[in-house]
Amino acid sequence: MDKQEFIHSLRQQLSDIDDYTYVNDTIEYYQDYIETRMRKGESESVILNELGNPGLIAKSIKASRDEIATTERSASIDDETATASDSGLYKGIFKFLNLPGWLLKLILGASVVAMLVLAFLVLQWLFPVIVVGALGYMLYKLIKGM
Repeated sequence: MDKQEFIHSLRQQLSDIDDYTYVNDTIEYYQDYIETRMRKGESESVILNELGNPGLIAKSIKASRDEIATTERSASIDDETATASDSGLYKGIFKFLNLPGWLLKLILGASVVAMLVLAFLVLQWLFPVIVVGALGYMLYKLIKGM
């Protein structure tokens, strides 16, 4: 079997794959692989013997594509399940607290107000430090510029 027969056989074995681009990329990969090794001085027959039966190569390519597709479908289903269970989790927490919705909103609003007040208190304490630091920096720049 020569390179052309190998490539032709591989293309035939992969002909039932619907993704035309994938098949062409795969064929191109094997063509480039064989040609690269031949440019390095290896004989065509040795390279093709190492590659083996194109039918077995095609079979392993199809199996790996099927496995990838199955894994992607499984991951998609897991994501949907996780999303559904997450929303149930939040409902469960609120149910556990056994608080009415208006009270939860009130607590949330009070928490936001408390954080803002705390932020303003910290800024109030830092403001003189910032002003003195800024004035000192400007004075330094003014003196350095003279």
